Amino acid sequence: MELAGTPKAGKSTALDVLRRFFEQCGYQVEVMRERAEDCPIAMKGHFFFNTWTTTTMIASMIEKLDTDADVLLLDRGVFDSIVWLEDQRRAHQVSPEEAEIFRRFALLDRWRALTDLTVVLTVSPERAMQRENDSRLVPRAGSIVSGGFLARYNEVLADMRRQLDDHFHFVDIDTTPFSSTRPTNLRLADTLLDSMRRWVDPEIAAIPRPLARELLGGAEVRELPGALERIERHLEFRPRSTLEADDAYVQLVAAAVLRHGDRMLLLRRSSEHDQKRVTFGRDVLWKGCHVGRPPAGTGLLASAAAELTARLREDFHLADLDSTPTPRSLVWNENPSEVKHLGIVFDLEIPSPDFARSLAGKVFKRERTGTRVRLHELVSPAELHARMTDPHDLQLESWSRSILRHLVEGEGGPR
Repeated sequence: MELAGTPKAGKSTALDVLRRFFEQCGYQVEVMRERAEDCPIAMKGHFFFNTWTTTTMIASMIEKLDTDADVLLLDRGVFDSIVWLEDQRRAHQVSPEEAEIFRRFALLDRWRALTDLTVVLTVSPERAMQRENDSRLVPRAGSIVSGGFLARYNEVLADMRRQLDDHFHFVDIDTTPFSSTRPTNLRLADTLLDSMRRWVDPEIAAIPRPLARELLGGAEVRELPGALERIERHLEFRPRSTLEADDAYVQLVAAAVLRHGDRMLLLRRSSEHDQKRVTFGRDVLWKGCHVGRPPAGTGLLASAAAELTARLREDFHLADLDSTPTPRSLVWNENPSEVKHLGIVFDLEIPSPDFARSLAGKVFKRERTGTRVRLHELVSPAELHARMTDPHDLQLESWSRSILRHLVEGEGGPR
């Protein structure tokens, strides 16, 4: 969560209160302070000053990606850097060309999208000056906390807030009426808790368990076309926690089998409880995610494919995927570890041989569980099938075994 806005609106105090609150609740919290005081550029209005603070902040955000922190609180982030950039442009400290290039850099989706919430705290210039001088015997107006600057800054802030409305998830809080920081802090805690709840416990798609059993008819894999219409007719959407506790429903999972030519990518998961010394076991042939509610006018398969593509891009740190997931089949069995989930299996072709080779051997961390996954090797279905009987070689989870058997035994023999 980024806190941005008017000086003296209460950002620094709020950050400290939020950090203590979430730590007392058992979360690991990190606060990333703004680096303006550390900047070696003396002149705050200089273009290099904003360049240094912005790039240092982005580097800090990227550095925190692979830590165990649950909550990252950012004292001025990407949005704030755009506001200061616009103020410099209007003051003719930055040329229009420089401003445009820098703005496009700061708004790159790779790091802009790292921020889940952008809270804009505002305060009137008069109230800000009062707060600045409340504890002073001699009133003072600095280069930043002065009435003229604050009025101009609030105008720029409001303009950028409107222009970038579709780039950030904004929360607006005007702290002018508050005589203490408590109302601001309560609103921030409530906002962050609500966002965390929706992230941890999203609304996902499910169908009644008897329908899943009927669709598969005792098989573990079934071709998709004949089943799709019935699935869409019986779809329900509920919070994941509700469905986890309800054995009457089966959750839908989009599962991509990554292929290159006649080979598939084998993934190897680490133990979720052994993160300091990562050991790899439990092999899988798919990478997936739960299926959420499709956007209006979008079918289930198209929405699932889009979610799958977004997840793969995020996990593999890719700029784009050149191919689209192709829906193939359903996979389900009543194995206790998989009985709550019905897989919609997609094939995703890795078009470039160099890209395919570069994936093998890489390791990434799943954000929600901390599990590390190694993109282990590219191997043919027939070779995997031959290795499946050796527990010292492969420990395929149940869906992967079903998918592999279907590929090798159900379509004309080994390939």
